[in-house]
Formats: sequence, C-alpha cells, structure tokens
Amino acid sequence: MINIAKGLGNATTWTLSNLDNPTLLQLGTKDGINIAGRTVMAKKESGDHEAREKFIEEVGTSILWLGGIPACRWLIDKTLFKSIGLDPKLSLENLVKKEKTKAAKKVGSQAIEVSKDIIFKYKAANFAKTVVSIGIPFYLLASIVPKLNQNFTKKLIFAKALKDSEKKKKKKEDSQKNIEQLEQNKNLKMFEKFITGNSSLTPNNLIHYDKKQNLSFKGLHNSIINQINPLHWPKTAQVDPFMSMVPMDISISANRVFGISRNKQERIERGIVEGGTLFFLFFASNLINKVINKITSKFGYPINIDFNILGNENFKKLMNDPENFKKEINAFKKYNGGCSEYIKENFKNGDDFFVESAIKLGIVKPAKEKDKQVIEKTMKKIGATKALKTNKHGILDPRKHISDDSLKKFAGDLEAIVDGYIKNKNGNFLKKVKLIKIGALGANLAICCVALGYVLPKIQYYVREKVFGSKDFPGTKGYEEEAKKLNQKSF
Repeated sequence: MINIAKGLGNATTWTLSNLDNPTLLQLGTKDGINIAGRTVMAKKESGDHEAREKFIEEVGTSILWLGGIPACRWLIDKTLFKSIGLDPKLSLENLVKKEKTKAAKKVGSQAIEVSKDIIFKYKAANFAKTVVSIGIPFYLLASIVPKLNQNFTKKLIFAKALKDSEKKKKKKEDSQKNIEQLEQNKNLKMFEKFITGNSSLTPNNLIHYDKKQNLSFKGLHNSIINQINPLHWPKTAQVDPFMSMVPMDISISANRVFGISRNKQERIERGIVEGGTLFFLFFASNLINKVINKITSKFGYPINIDFNILGNENFKKLMNDPENFKKEINAFKKYNGGCSEYIKENFKNGDDFFVESAIKLGIVKPAKEKDKQVIEKTMKKIGATKALKTNKHGILDPRKHISDDSLKKFAGDLEAIVDGYIKNKNGNFLKKVKLIKIGALGANLAICCVALGYVLPKIQYYVREKVFGSKDFPGTKGYEEEAKKLNQKSF
C-alpha cells in the first residue's frame, strides 16, 4: 500500500510539473481543447464541411507537429549522423576550437576543445537535422494535407449537387409523365362515350373536335414508349468532383493565413484565430504565471518553484532552517566558475540538494551506465578524453551542456520562497504554497483553454456574421458556386 501511495504521489507530482511547464503534456492538453472547441463550434455555427476541415487540419497538425519533428530527428540521428560517424548527443555549446582561449573560458570546464574540421561537421549535420526535421512535416502540413482536405470538401459538395440535380430531373420527368397520363385518360373517356352512344358527338363533329382538341391515340402511345425507353428517364450528369496543419507552428499559421486560405474573408478569419492560438499555446502561460506570482509574492507566497522541488524531502528538511538554507543558496549562486561548475564538482554526491534538483528539473540529464562505452568512444574520437563522474542517478555526460542561466534562475526561485517562509513564519507554509500553485496552474490552464476552445472561435464567428453578413463557411463558397453552374448546364 505504501508503494502504491508513493507511486500515485510521484505520478501526481510529475503531472503537475509537466502541466506547469512548456512540455508536450501542457501543449497537448491545450491543443486537445483547441481542437475540440473549434470543431464543435464550427459544427454549430456553419455545419459539417467547416467542422470536418477544422478537425482534419488540427489533428493532422498535432500528429505531424508533436510527433513528426521528434521522429525526423531520430531518423536523422540513425542515418546521417551514423553514416558520417558523428555522435548526435554531443552538444554544440560545449565544442570550442583549439587555441580559442576566450571561448574556452566562457564555456568553463564544460569546454571540449576540438579541431576546426570536427566543429564544422557537427554544425553542418545539426543544421541539416534542424532543417529536415522541420521541413518535412511543414511540407506535409503546408501542401499535402490542406490540398487533400479541401479537395475532399469539394468532392462532397459536387457529389451533393449531382444528387440534387438528379432528384430535380426525376421530379420534372415524373411531373411530365403525370400530365400525359391525365390527358390520355381524358381522351379514353371521351372515346368510350362516343362508342356507347352516351355522347352528342357524331363521326363528323368527332373529326372536328379532333382538329380542335387534338384528340388522338398519341397520348397512350407516348405513355407506353416512356415506360420502355430508357432515354426518356433522367440522364446521369457527368461532373468531375475532384478538380483539382515555436518556428514550425508559426510557419504553419502563416501558411494557413497567406497560403491555403481560399478567399479574403477566410484569410482574415484565419489571421484572427491563428494569431490568438500561437499566443495562448506558447506565450500566455508564462505571462499569466508572472502576473499571478507577482500578486502572491506580495503576500509572501511565491509560486515559481517547481512541483518536483516542493515535494522533495531534502528541500523540506532544509526549509526547517531557512537562514542557513539561504546561506547555502547564496554560496551556490556565487560558486567559483558558476552554478554549473558546482554541479560538476559535486556530482558524485547524488544526495546533494542542488545536484538532485538539477536532475529533477531536467537541467542535468545523466546518461545510463550502458552508455559509458559510447561516451568514451566519442570523446576519444574527437581527441577530448575526460574522466567520467557517476552517482546513483547515472553518469554526468560530458557531451551534454549544463545551462548556468537555468541554474541561476532556480537559485533565485529558491531564495524567493525562503524569504516568503521567513516572512510568514507559518508551519503550513509549504502546503499553502502548493495549494496556491495548484490553483494558479488551474486558472492558467483554464484561461488558455477557454481562450483557445471558445473565445477565439467565438470572435471568429462574430466577425464573420457582423462584418461579412453571413454565418456560412467562406472556404466553400467557391465550390458551391461552381457546383451550381455545373448544375444549371446539365438542364
């Protein structure tokens, strides 16, 4: 039971931390709400065609955007990098040309001094990986998916127009047939009266009547011919129904506005929605969090600290002596060579709070023991062999860069929460901070999701109705007009 509770607690912390940071989970959650909201509102406001196009467009974008880029990068690592003998995990930030003293000092002990040729190869390979991993999904989302999506809509509209045309023709033919049948019945009754003598008609005035009223057996004859002649029934109209989804997403949005919009109205509507979507997907959360943190900090409850740290046992123990903890934070910030140098020097102590926290926050990503030979082979190949440091979390991978700026920000967040604890002198301080942070996270996500799934689409349809005077989907106007013209030609 204890293990189950611990596992649930870890899962909850992981979920909260990932929702609170710009991760795939946060973006996926926002994107899911965005897709659902836009699809439902499109269905409600303008019907099936726009709802279906929105769903295909957004789901296609999510698959190729969230999955396509990592898949392409993995594929290039396994092909291009492997074929030219380069290790894709070697950070460009750590590579420094030999004899470049200033550059080496700037990177510090993380610097890996290598030849100019090796640096050129890594730069070229990484540039190619970036271009290809963005270019392939972008091409599919900018060209292939929109064309298939829009042509499918066009096909459905033309097929419906063809079906409606056939119905009208059949109705017209049925109506003509009924008129002829009525005329035939009238003539037969008149002839019956003449034969039985119940009529004032004589052979002479029958002939005279025939000339005036066109009385003959022609109606009966035509009726029989209509039943057996297929050419008299409505003909099938021949109509060709097939006439011919942070940098990547901005490119996708720009393409949607300026590339695949079918008319000025659709371009304006997409501009409103795509601009708002980019803002609430990538930028709004950070701004909202800053505003909330500024407000809560005034009351001594800063919320910038990560959920992974709030639940850390070492952190809770250190908070019992806030004054001493603050001294340790200052020592970490002012460590000779920077915070990253502290991590490197103290990495062997896996229980060190700052080392453990850097790992939990993903600032440091230790390699597994099985990767030791690969690391040593890479370092030997580039002529920069280094002693590997290990702890219970794994190997401190010299190929990967440790961001000093990220560590300094973390130290600043720690300092703020310690100051808040000293100010409030409350035994339940950390619990309150956590509850406030959960509330802030909920409010942040709610604002972004409501904006993405309701407000932005609502603005779009308001503009459509008030500015352009119709709720109809502008993307299908051209198709419907073309289908109507073809319909008229078929009559």
